[in-house]
Amino acid sequence: LEVAKGIKSRLPRFGKGEYGKIEKWLSFDSPTKGLNVSPKVCVHLHLFHVDMLDYYTQYLRNIGHPYTLLVSVCDKDELVIKEKLSIDLPNTNNVIVKNVPNRGRDVASWVVYFAEEIKKYEIFCHIHTKKSDYNAAYSGWRQFLIHNIMGSKSVVEQIISSLVGNENIGLIMPPYFSALPNQPKWGGNYQRTYQLLQSLGYATHSISENQCPDFPAGSFFWCKVSTIMPLLSCGISYDDFEEEAGQLDNTLGHAIERALGILPL
Repeated sequence: LEVAKGIKSRLPRFGKGEYGKIEKWLSFDSPTKGLNVSPKVCVHLHLFHVDMLDYYTQYLRNIGHPYTLLVSVCDKDELVIKEKLSIDLPNTNNVIVKNVPNRGRDVASWVVYFAEEIKKYEIFCHIHTKKSDYNAAYSGWRQFLIHNIMGSKSVVEQIISSLVGNENIGLIMPPYFSALPNQPKWGGNYQRTYQLLQSLGYATHSISENQCPDFPAGSFFWCKVSTIMPLLSCGISYDDFEEEAGQLDNTLGHAIERALGILPL
């Protein structure tokens, strides 16, 4: 608004210069045009923090295309949540709510518990109630992630259209949050990711410990289901994920997060 009024002002910016040239890929405010095709779309919300249900509902309303909503909760009344979401989100074809163990966090829920449902669709989106309250610098991370992939009806339409209309696009993810240093990086997850990709039958000779490929840091993304089909079909179980102990790195979930940046390639 200040720029529009001709007032010179230094406005805040997401991202840092070292990430490369900032390009306008998605137009946040452009009018929606409607899709020329009708892909089968499903969205997974891992609703660990149920108090954030209304917060995410406002973003889910930006999905103008009919879709199925898959919701995982931990020890909550799934029928109450299903009824509320079915009323608040009239554009959903179906709402499926399942109670899942508190293991593997948001990743295990879609890789294991909803795998068979996701296989029925063409386009998949994954979001979760990310709080990241272990570090004050990450307090705006959740808002940044959801804003980038579901912040307006136009953004959602452009993302789905790009996935459907371009065979060279397998996954769309937010940029790196400005508080994350030196991204992308393996952290302590190179060996685990390497072994995971080998188990999926991928040639790993080109994967270097010295250079981590881009990946959806924070695990918010849209993708073609064909991109993640190897993960949905490889037989990973809940027992393969570590028991919850507040881990910040070096888990199967962190390895899958990084593999998501490699599978589309």
